[in-house]
Amino acid sequence: MTAKINYFSIVFSLIILYLSYLLMKPFLGALISAITISYIMYPFYSKINEKIKNKNLSLIVALIIIIFLLLLPLTVVAYSLLDDMANFLMILRNLRTESLSFLPPEAIPLIQNYFVGIIENLTSGLLSMLSQFVSRLPERLINLFVFLLAIPFFLKEGPDLIKKFRISLPIDKEEKKALLEEFEIVTKGMVYSIFFSSLYNAIVGGLVFYIFGIPNALLWSFLMGILAFIPLIGNVPVWIGGSLYLFFYQKYFLAVLLFLIQVLVANVDGLLVTNIAGKKSKINSLLVLIGIVSGIRVFGPIGIIFGPLILSVLISLIRFYTKDYKKKFEF
Repeated sequence: MTAKINYFSIVFSLIILYLSYLLMKPFLGALISAITISYIMYPFYSKINEKIKNKNLSLIVALIIIIFLLLLPLTVVAYSLLDDMANFLMILRNLRTESLSFLPPEAIPLIQNYFVGIIENLTSGLLSMLSQFVSRLPERLINLFVFLLAIPFFLKEGPDLIKKFRISLPIDKEEKKALLEEFEIVTKGMVYSIFFSSLYNAIVGGLVFYIFGIPNALLWSFLMGILAFIPLIGNVPVWIGGSLYLFFYQKYFLAVLLFLIQVLVANVDGLLVTNIAGKKSKINSLLVLIGIVSGIRVFGPIGIIFGPLILSVLISLIRFYTKDYKKKFEF
């Protein structure tokens, strides 16, 4: 009888979990984003709470600062990006013949036609993206509302949720401590290294492009920040594109100098990621790439972070269960 009851409880629990997942699925991206931002901003929130000593007021202040740091810059960047993309299309359309004078004369019309094709594809792609964005605007506004509500919740209740999760683990106290420490090392390394690497590449890349006189520096800065998530390749194509732009306009010294700066920036980025993530949390670049690609396919844009994060948790589990001093967990 007890076995039947346990079997029924397990099946019933699984059904409830699945139904809960279906209910939460439309807001999964917003919730994961809120968890990630809350995790990054929690030390900052703790300092605010120490000074104000009022949790509710601290949450309001923290939320206002987060909105200021995230949403307002994103709005300004989005507006500037539209203007920069329009300017970029005009540059391609007005590509001068003299800038291609180093090519054989018969190749110049082919190159110009190639750029015309790029313009047409980019224009149609942008129009398609714009129509999709407008059609899904109500859904996106709801997700934004959920995101803003979830951040104060996770900032306030995050430590209690972690404690409850720790209690619910079916292993002894020492093993819980070791496992959660492994989670923290790998997860913190993954989240912080991705976040700061993206921010570093966006700021430095944008400034360098602006100083070198490459048009639409803000557009390329934004693109570098996004591509910084992708290991192995990263934002190298953007830097090479900048060098080619200078080369086409016969600024050969600047083209070579920009390429060398890219090498320097990439090396500094590698040191930055290593120092932030730490050697213990370093994960193979191929696994990160698989996590990003699969994460985007499964979870959408937020999969850029969530995909590698899931794999990082998997790595921490493997490390935990294969430690020599945990012989009974070896496999």
